[in-house]
Amino acid sequence: MGIVSVSDLDRLFWAGRYCERALSLYERFIALPRNAGVRRDFARNLGLMCDIALPETAILGREGAVFSALESWRANAAQLRHILGTRAVMQAEEALADAECGSFDLLAVRCYAFFGMTSDRLSDVTARTCVEAGRMCEKLDVMSRLKEETYIMEDALERLLAAAGESEAVKRLVSKCAVEAVKSDLEAGDIEAVRMSTPYLRADEYYS
Repeated sequence: MGIVSVSDLDRLFWAGRYCERALSLYERFIALPRNAGVRRDFARNLGLMCDIALPETAILGREGAVFSALESWRANAAQLRHILGTRAVMQAEEALADAECGSFDLLAVRCYAFFGMTSDRLSDVTARTCVEAGRMCEKLDVMSRLKEETYIMEDALERLLAAAGESEAVKRLVSKCAVEAVKSDLEAGDIEAVRMSTPYLRADEYYS
């Protein structure tokens, strides 16, 4: 496993997941029509109840899903400065600082910068692929909840498999049973079944 400890491996995985969660939810939400019903359905598909709170509050509010993901991204990244480097960690810190000021204008730029830095600048294969595995697990989860096109999910699954294939440590981190279930369900076009399997892509979850 090289320089990456077990605890760091977990943080890398979740840094990738939470960064992708913030990015995916933000980009999809701002692309929606300014229609309360459409935005409420979006939030409900993610498991967020908006019967009282506005969808905007549930997604972008101070206690909302994006802000929560940013806090968790920053918390994990902050423990990984010795692996990720200061510039990568700064993306999480600045994204959260912007959100605290009510601004999400640079969120996508900071998320893509973080993924670019972890992909291009990390020499440790385990660290690099662990972030990628977390990111692809999150993409599969979000896309299945929102019932997006199967071919996009197939691409995320292939990238997850590629990441696991590069590192034995990452392979042990991801549940083979859950991945096989997702692959089978995607081939059958059963997105609802995919949605039921994606929470268990981590190897320490139910499917293992």
